[in-house]
Amino acid sequence: MAGAGIAAIAAALTWWSADYLDPLTGALTISVSGGSALPELVPLALVALAGFGAALATHGTVRRLVGVVVVLCGAVITIRSVVSFGDQPAALVSSLSRPAEAVGAPQLHAAGPALGVLGGLLLAAAGALIAAGWGARQRLGARYDAPTGPATQTSTDWWKALDAGADPTAADENEKP
Repeated sequence: MAGAGIAAIAAALTWWSADYLDPLTGALTISVSGGSALPELVPLALVALAGFGAALATHGTVRRLVGVVVVLCGAVITIRSVVSFGDQPAALVSSLSRPAEAVGAPQLHAAGPALGVLGGLLLAAAGALIAAGWGARQRLGARYDAPTGPATQTSTDWWKALDAGADPTAADENEKP
């Protein structure tokens, strides 16, 4: 869950910024957050987070498939975050309301993509553990299952005993403990 949280935090941070000179308004700075640079960042983190809930609710092959989905989400987040270190996002230019002249090169703010990589790696590792079967809950023993054989007393017998003022859970006087 920490990986999904870190990826969501990375989406809120500024990843890139660029300075422009607009002939009408003057100098302006465009900043692009992780959510704008990688629109799939938050949705993949949410899918992985839902996968953790599904892993708690399932077992066996279904649980392992959920682990594979979480691995894939983490891998995509990691790969896309690594690629974003070198590729400036199109959102830097598309955020301009009219053409402007770039002043200098766009600046990478490495903390955001680094957190994206860390979050993706944590998600991939957790998904791999789930897919490998680690952390699976043991099934409850048969003694916790509902009785399937013929019962000596039915639920209506218990209600009748309660109506009569008797304790249906108390041992009969003829039975020995």
